[in-house]
Amino acid sequence: MSNWIRNSDGSIEPVRVNRRRNTFRTRDVASGRQIYVEVGSEKHEEIKAYNKARVGTRARDVEIPWKVANDWYRSKEWRTCREKYLQNYYKSHSKRICNCCGKSEDEVKMNVDHIYPVRRYWHMRLYFSNLQNLCADCNKEKANYVEEFVAKRKLIKRDGSWQIIEPEV
Repeated sequence: MSNWIRNSDGSIEPVRVNRRRNTFRTRDVASGRQIYVEVGSEKHEEIKAYNKARVGTRARDVEIPWKVANDWYRSKEWRTCREKYLQNYYKSHSKRICNCCGKSEDEVKMNVDHIYPVRRYWHMRLYFSNLQNLCADCNKEKANYVEEFVAKRKLIKRDGSWQIIEPEV
């Protein structure tokens, strides 16, 4: 960072002159220069509102190549994650039920599905909150698509893990 700052009137001063308790230094997006903003000013409120709006936005989609995702499903990492998910699920439920059609594991073959597809949400591939039980037919129909309601959810990273916030209906 520079040791000099340009004031609003065009004059230049050393940074140490502008160090006050009620101001903070930030970069002006329009000019690209360092400016001082007074705490409580209109500009300060704009910055706070902008930063508040950025918290909790959806994570950016990343398209992982098909081969990478397909190979990952054969990995020990996925098998371990799936096994732990099923162990946790059976602790609270007697049998698996499809989240889409409601059929039980006695009637059809069940799969562990990613709500947010692995190819587009690679960072969420190991989170239990992103896993669900689907029968083979529903899982095949869903493929790598995300339902409209699910797409409106917001993903936020809190305490080191991704959490899903449901939209207001």
